Amino acid sequence: MTDGTLEFGDVNPLAAKIRKAIGAGPFEEVQVRTPQFDRADGKEITVFPKGAAFLDALKTAPRDILNDIGLRRWDEEEPVLYLFPCEWYDDIPEGYEIESISGRKEPFKKGKTSNDRRFGMLAYGITNTLARQKEAQRGE
Repeated sequence: MTDGTLEFGDVNPLAAKIRKAIGAGPFEEVQVRTPQFDRADGKEITVFPKGAAFLDALKTAPRDILNDIGLRRWDEEEPVLYLFPCEWYDDIPEGYEIESISGRKEPFKKGKTSNDRRFGMLAYGITNTLARQKEAQRGE
C-alpha cells in the first residue's frame, strides 16, 4: 500500500472532485492509501535507464523496442505517452523531466516523486513521437 496526502483542491482538478465526493473541504488534510499492482504479463525487467541520454533516445525509439524493455503505452493520443516500469524508479536521473498520466511535466525527484505503481508501471514516463509514425509507415 502507498500512503500519502490528497492534493489541495485548488492544485488538482481531480483532487477537487474527490474532495467534493467525500465531503472534505478544499484545504482539509485527507490521507489516502492506495494498493499496489504488479505486472500481469509476467515480463521480467532486465534493461534499466543509463542516464538522461538513454531516456531521451526512447522518445524516438520504435514501439517494439519500448515494449521489449518493459515500457507500456498509456493511450492512443499523439504523441504517445509510454509509462516507465516500476523497477526503474531508482534509476531515473534526478531532475529528468517526466510526464504524468494527467499530462503534467515536472522534474523527477527521487523520494518526492511518487513510486506508486499500477500493473507494474509508474504513473509517468516519456512521450514518443516517432513510434506512431513508424507504425503508420509499416502499415500497423
